[in-house]
Formats: sequence, structure tokens, C-alpha cells
Amino acid sequence: MSLVVCIICSSECICSFSKEDWNEKFSFYKCSKCTHVFVYPPPSERSLNEFYNQEYYVPDFQKLKVRKKGEYCLSYITTKDKPLLEIGCSYGYFLEFMQENKIKVDGLELSKKASQTASSKGFSVICGRIADLPENVKYHGIFMFDVLEHIVNPQEFFNLLQGKLERNSELF
Repeated sequence: MSLVVCIICSSECICSFSKEDWNEKFSFYKCSKCTHVFVYPPPSERSLNEFYNQEYYVPDFQKLKVRKKGEYCLSYITTKDKPLLEIGCSYGYFLEFMQENKIKVDGLELSKKASQTASSKGFSVICGRIADLPENVKYHGIFMFDVLEHIVNPQEFFNLLQGKLERNSELF
């Protein structure tokens, strides 16, 4: 068996569990140092596009988790007049929660169906990747929930994110 190293800190990882889904077997590894959990080998770009553009169901308990995360984030938001972004906004549940609290957050979502649903609720949502965001916009805060484990190349992802954040901004 070959050694699997963490995609975040390069430490040794162990297989925590495997799961069969979409007619494929996925093995989840947990880093012994930073505790990051990820799928190895990572899915291909084609597989990810197929996955994100199929119908998917969000159970009620996940919607409640989003509200709890939103409550936590509220205490860290220092301004309501600077651009904020949620990466992986799905159907817009976090965007709704923030709107209820008078805070505007834009969305970025890979799933065409989910981004269309969030947009139909009146939110500004881009269907695509970080590279698809407007070049001239920097965000005062970026929120990501249950996203990192889907990123194939975290180092590249964080480098792109850094270019989208204002100085002294927050990443949640």
C-alpha cells in the first residue's frame, strides 16, 4: 500500500473509511497532524463537473447547520457595506440567512441548477470558479462551508483566493 500524504500539510495520512456513491468507491483519508479529511485519489475535473451539475438534495438538518454557521459568522462581520462572498453557496441558504440579518453576500457555485435557484431568489450568484469572479472586485470576507474537501489542489485554490481578498479581510 502506498503512502498517502495530506494535501494541506504533507503529513502522513490513514484511510478512515470508504464509501460507495455514484457507482464509484471513494476512500477518505485523515491527516494524522492537521486532521484534514479528503478523498484520495481526488476525483477528476470531469467527474466533479458531472457531480455538481446533477440534481442534489439538501436535507433539513444541513439547512439548520448553515444557520448555525451564519450565527457564528455574524459576530465577526465588522462592516455591512463592503463586498462579501460565499464560495459553494448551493441553493442560497447562507445568503438568505445573511439577508435576514441585513448583510449582503454574493455567491459562487459550481452547480448550474443550484446557482440558478439561488439567483432566482434575488441573490447575485456566479456559476463557476474563482477565476470566473470579476477581476476588479476584492472581498472583505469570504465564507466557505464544506468546500475544502472538494478542492483538488488546495495550494492553487488558496493562491487564487488570496488575490480576491482585501487587505485585513477574513476567510471563514
